[in-house]
Amino acid sequence: MTSSLRTLVLGITSAAIVVVMGGGLAVEIRQRVRAAEVRLTEDSQRRAAGTLPLLTDALVVGDLATAEQILRKVNGDGTWRRVQVLEPSATSPRVMLDASPASSARVSTAPEWFRSLLPIPRPVHRHTITVAPMIYGTLVVEASATSVENDVWEQSRETVLMATALLVILIVLIGGILTRGLRPIRTLAERAARLGRGDLSARMPDTSLAEIKPTIAAFNSMAASLEQSLAEVRAKEATNRRLAAIVAQSEEAIFTVGLDERITSWNLGAANLFGWTPEVALGRELGTLFAPDAGTRERQVARLLATRPPDRVETTALPGSTPPVPVVVSCSPLAGDDGAQIGHIVMVRDITARKRAEQEMQQARERAEAGSRAKSEFLATMSHELRTPLNGILGMADLLGGTSLSDDQRESVDIIQSSGEALLQVINDVLDLSRIEAGHVEVETIEFDLRQVVNDSLRGFTAQAQRRQVTIGASIAAGVPERVMGDPTRLRQVLVNLVGNAVKFTERGSVTVEMECSAGSNGAASLEIQACVRDTGIGIPSDKLSMIFESFTQVDSSMTRRYGGTGLGLAITSRLVALMGGRVWVESELGRGSAFHFTLRVGQAAAAPKAPAPAARAVSPGRNLRVLVAEDNLVNQQVARRLLEKLGHRVAVVSSGKAALEALHAEAFDLVFMDVEMPGMDGLEATRELRTIEAEVLAGRQTPEAGSSYAIGRRIPIIALTAHAMTMHQEQCLAAGMDDYVSKPVNPTTLAAAIARLA
Repeated sequence: MTSSLRTLVLGITSAAIVVVMGGGLAVEIRQRVRAAEVRLTEDSQRRAAGTLPLLTDALVVGDLATAEQILRKVNGDGTWRRVQVLEPSATSPRVMLDASPASSARVSTAPEWFRSLLPIPRPVHRHTITVAPMIYGTLVVEASATSVENDVWEQSRETVLMATALLVILIVLIGGILTRGLRPIRTLAERAARLGRGDLSARMPDTSLAEIKPTIAAFNSMAASLEQSLAEVRAKEATNRRLAAIVAQSEEAIFTVGLDERITSWNLGAANLFGWTPEVALGRELGTLFAPDAGTRERQVARLLATRPPDRVETTALPGSTPPVPVVVSCSPLAGDDGAQIGHIVMVRDITARKRAEQEMQQARERAEAGSRAKSEFLATMSHELRTPLNGILGMADLLGGTSLSDDQRESVDIIQSSGEALLQVINDVLDLSRIEAGHVEVETIEFDLRQVVNDSLRGFTAQAQRRQVTIGASIAAGVPERVMGDPTRLRQVLVNLVGNAVKFTERGSVTVEMECSAGSNGAASLEIQACVRDTGIGIPSDKLSMIFESFTQVDSSMTRRYGGTGLGLAITSRLVALMGGRVWVESELGRGSAFHFTLRVGQAAAAPKAPAPAARAVSPGRNLRVLVAEDNLVNQQVARRLLEKLGHRVAVVSSGKAALEALHAEAFDLVFMDVEMPGMDGLEATRELRTIEAEVLAGRQTPEAGSSYAIGRRIPIIALTAHAMTMHQEQCLAAGMDDYVSKPVNPTTLAAAIARLA
C-alpha cells in the first residue's frame, strides 16, 4: 500500500495539531474547573453566612416553617444541592429541617459523558447556629456542580469549535502549500522520465520556492551537461567515423600495432605501400616492415615507437614484392576507452619523390656553386692574366717617363699610362661589382678620421682637376665629429667613385664634397652622415635619373665614347652605401650640374685617441735595403727591379719559391717581395716554409747559417706582389704568413708606401 507524501504530511500535521489542541483544552478545562470550584465554595460560604442571622431568629422562636422558607428562598437558583439543619447533638445528630430541592434548579446542558470526565468536587460546609450560650443546630449545605459543568461545557464547546475551524483552516493551508511545493517535484519526476526516455531538451521551469530552486538548478545543469556531453560524444563519434573513413581510404600508410608490436589494423595506403592485404598484414610483427638502419631489428623498432609528432624517423620500408622504398615514420600512443595505452598508431609516408627532389636540388646547388666558383675563378684568372701584362706596361711607362724624352715621346708615354690606367679601372670595377653581387664584401667597424678620408679621396684628383681647370674642395659642417666608427675603406671608395665621375663630367667650374650629420635612430651612440658630391658639369636628363644607378648604364652611348668608363661606378656606389646602412640618390638638371646625395650610419668614437707610440720597425727607415724579389715573369722582374732600384734599394731577383728559400739561406735580405703563382713551389708554400724555419731559429731549436737572412735574429718582412686582386687572395696571403699585400700593376708610389708601412 502506498500513500502520497501530501496525505502523510497532512495526517501527521493533523494528529499533531489535535494532540496539541487536546492537551491545551484539557489544561484549560482543568484550570476552569479549579477556578469554578473556588468560586463555588466562596459563593456557598457567602450565602450561608448571609442566611445564618435570619435562620437563627426563626429557630430561636422555633418557627421551622419560616426557617425552611428562608432556606428555599436563598437557594432558589439551585446553588446548593443539599440544604439541611441538624439538631444539636454530640453523638448522632438528627435532621431537624431539610430544605434540599427535590430536583436541581439548574438543568445541566452538558452531556453525561462530559460530566463524567469532570472531576468537579461538591464541597460541604457546616455552620453552627448559636445564640450564646445556646446552640440551636447546625446548617449543612452541599454546593451543586451543575452551573460549573454548564459553564465549562459551553466554554469547552466553543473552544473545540474554534479549534476545529482553525484545524480545518490549517489543513487547507498546509495542503495548499504542500500541493504547490510538491508540484515541482511531480514536474521534476515527469521531466526526469522524459530525460530518461532520451528527450534531452527536458528542462524544469523556474520556481519561487527557495527550497526547490537548488534542486531545479541542479537538474537543469545536469540536463544541459548531459545534452552537451551527449552532443560531444555524438560529434566525436561522427568525427571518428569520418576519420576512420579517411584513414581507411588515405593514400598515406596508417596502421596500428598492439603492445606486443603486432599489427592490429591496416588501411588502404598501407596495403598500397607494402603490397599486403589486411588479411596478410594483420598479426605481422612491426619489425618485418622496415630495414634496420643500424644494429638489431629490436633497436630499430624501439627507435620507431619512441618517436612522437612532430618528430619523424627516416628509414627504408621493405614492401613484399617491390624494391625498398625510402619512408618517413612517426608513431603516436593509442589509448583505450579507459585512457590506458593499448598500442601505437604508426604513420608511414613514401618520400621517394621528396628524396628525388632533394637530390635534384642538391645537384642544382652543386651546379650553381660550381658555376659561381667557375665565375670567381674566371674573374681571378682574367684579373691575373690582365694585371700581369699591365704591370709591365704601366711599370715600364712609369720608368720611361722618368727619363729624358722629347715632347712627342712624353706624350706617347702619357697616352700609354692613361690607357693602361683606364684598362685597370675597368678591371677593378668588374671585380668590385662581382665581389659585391657574390656577397664577398663585408663592412667593418673601426675608428677613423672622417675629414682625413675626405681629403685623401680628393687628393688623388687634384692633378686631373687642375688640367681640366676644375676647382675641387670639401665643405664639412662644424657639427660633424672628426673621428667616427665605420668603414673608412668603403667610404673612400664611394667618394672616389662619385668625385671621379664629377671631375670626369665637369669641363669647368667646381666639384664640392658637402657633409653634415644628425642623430641616428639608435640613440646617442649612432650618427647619420648626410653627404653630397655637387658639380657644375653637364648634368643628367630627367628621364635618365631612375636608371643612373643600374649596372653598365650611362646617360647615352656617346658618353662612353667621349668620357670613357664602364658605367659600373654608380652601381658599385649604390651597393656599397646600402651595405653601410644608407641610401643614395641624385638631383640633376641638364647643362647645370648634378648633386649625388648619400647617407650612411656611423657610430660615435669613444674619445679622441692619444698619439700612438712608434712601433718597433722591421725595416729601418731612411736607408737602402737589400730586397729579394721572387717573380717568374721576366717583364715583371725587370719592372720590379728597376722600380725598387729607382727608390734606392739593392735588388736580387729569383723566379720560384724554392729559389727564394735558397737565396734567403745564402744571403741576408731586409725585405722580400713574393709573387703568389710561380712554377714548382708557389709563393704561399714558400712563405709557410720560411716562417717554419724562422720560428725554429727564433726559438733556438735550429742554428742558422752565418750570413743568411735567418741569422739577423728578427722576423723577415714579406710583401705579396701578385696580379690577384680579390679579397680571398689577400686573406690567403696573410694567412700564409705574409705581412702585406700589393696587387699589380705597381708603381714607385705603391712600392714605397708598402715598404714604409713595414719600415
